[in-house]
Amino acid sequence: GFVATFFVAPQFKADLKEDYTWKEMCGRLRENGLESFSPKEAQARQRQGALLVDVRAPPDYKNGFIEDSVNFPLYRSIEGWGFAKNIRRAAFAFFGSMGSELNPEWLKQMEAQVPKDRKVVLVCARGGAIEAPGTKFGYESRSLKAAFRLQQAGYANVAHMKGGIQQWSSEELPLLHYTDDDDDDEDGATAVDDGAMTYNAVPSNGVPSLQ
Repeated sequence: GFVATFFVAPQFKADLKEDYTWKEMCGRLRENGLESFSPKEAQARQRQGALLVDVRAPPDYKNGFIEDSVNFPLYRSIEGWGFAKNIRRAAFAFFGSMGSELNPEWLKQMEAQVPKDRKVVLVCARGGAIEAPGTKFGYESRSLKAAFRLQQAGYANVAHMKGGIQQWSSEELPLLHYTDDDDDDEDGATAVDDGAMTYNAVPSNGVPSLQ
């Protein structure tokens, strides 16, 4: 594991890295004036019609999610068994993690269910920041990376929630939990293409645009 992580993996950097660096993403998000809302502000925007999109992995989402949010995981478990994939697994395993990779179907899944004129507030575990004291490029997070990708795809009303679910929980705002008993509930988990899961799914008749 150590040898693969520190001596072999650098030779396959192109296979392991994502298509944009965080520095590039952060710069573009700043240029585009990304809005960031506190949990209470995000809750207010949701009541006004915004859609809260949680980009965490399904197990994390099920353990605590905001009512009427939808789950579109930005990352998935590493799939396939090519050499570069195995090196990626080894790199994650060295730090005690199962490993993940960008979900290549994520944007397609979003575009299939969420219109580009819909107000979207992105949520992840800790929120991150594009501006933070003592840093050049803030703190990266899955919700900020998702915001970048939506803006690149032409979504005009994208924001992100500061502090993520951790801050939402610390402010004692309500969270729902998905249990095994919900498996037989028609309003429970709904499978979407290629592994995306929506709990409290986007209505089948489409998502209304904000007025």
